Amino acid sequence: MGQLMVNLPVITVIIIAAFILKQVGLSWNFAVILGTGAGWFVWGKLIDKWKYWALNNGVERERLYKLGILGFLNFYKHRIFED
Repeated sequence: MGQLMVNLPVITVIIIAAFILKQVGLSWNFAVILGTGAGWFVWGKLIDKWKYWALNNGVERERLYKLGILGFLNFYKHRIFED
């Protein structure tokens, strides 16, 4: 579920932002960098939503941290164990 809640929207934001910025006239390199920045911002918001969704559905914090690593969703232990 984390892939659908976090990674898919983030990749979509990066691609769409880069495409729009390229159409505005920026170089591909700069458009991809700015798109990645937008994706990173969205990731920060969505990872918290994913965490609260999982905790409200009975997933323990340690298991959530391990699932986050396996799914390339979260690599930071403090994002799971600190509220």
